[in-house]
Amino acid sequence: MIPRIGIVATPDQVALLVPILKSLGFPVTAIWCKSFAVATKLSREHGIVLCARQFQDLLLHSSVDLVYVATEPGLQAEVTVKALTSGKHCICQKPSSLCRAEAEKILSLSSYYAQLICIVESHLRFLPAFIRMRELVARGYCGRLMVIESRVLMGSLLQDEPYSWKCDPILGGGALSTVGPHLIDLVYFVSGKRAEKVHSCLKTFKSQTDKIRGYRTVLSDDFCAFEIQCSDNVCASVTINTHSIGGRFEFEFSVTGLDGRLVVRGLDLYGSRKDSPQEELLLKQRTEG
Repeated sequence: MIPRIGIVATPDQVALLVPILKSLGFPVTAIWCKSFAVATKLSREHGIVLCARQFQDLLLHSSVDLVYVATEPGLQAEVTVKALTSGKHCICQKPSSLCRAEAEKILSLSSYYAQLICIVESHLRFLPAFIRMRELVARGYCGRLMVIESRVLMGSLLQDEPYSWKCDPILGGGALSTVGPHLIDLVYFVSGKRAEKVHSCLKTFKSQTDKIRGYRTVLSDDFCAFEIQCSDNVCASVTINTHSIGGRFEFEFSVTGLDGRLVVRGLDLYGSRKDSPQEELLLKQRTEG
């Protein structure tokens, strides 16, 4: 049976998710966001049964089987916990919580309510390039793994927005909290190696913007670099730079072993081996133009 979905999210996420889920055949029966005007408008446009004034009303509504949580990070754990205790399946965007205690509570409840699905959404692992990369690593394409590297170059996470939670790392803002979880998940998904030690460097190079100035300052990191020492002596290095000129986006994720190397650029997968060093295209997803 296809689950009936209730969305608890920020206004921009509600506007993004509703048409996508409905186009895939999932019935969206209830929505909540802090802007009741936005929620009302979307509910009318898409024929949604419930436009809740409080997210608790959505969690208790009989027309909801699964709750998709995409709120501000400070609210994620509270909604997820209450969704599980209300008997609802739950998909939660990253970061699922702001501290270890909140994460452990979600984990404990998901184990206690074993009949319920509780997933932290990490969508990069479902892209064909990374699924194929994982398969090739498992088959020994690279040989014994040594190094995993990822580099992201992107525009500002703040854009032209006013001061919000995105400016404060304690509230879940910053490159590490926003982009980092996806890359950390990929390291484990592709290699199967678990983190044992982590060292990081977080920097805030731009503390003010055109719309954030005066007594308001940006504290969240706009540059992040971290290294992970994984099991079996595998090392991972990740760099996230949000200072792209002109908003250009570049993404690269590579796995290097004794016998070969695999790299995803954009959405395309390339590979090279010790006995055939010329890089070859293994899977193409990106369309030009």
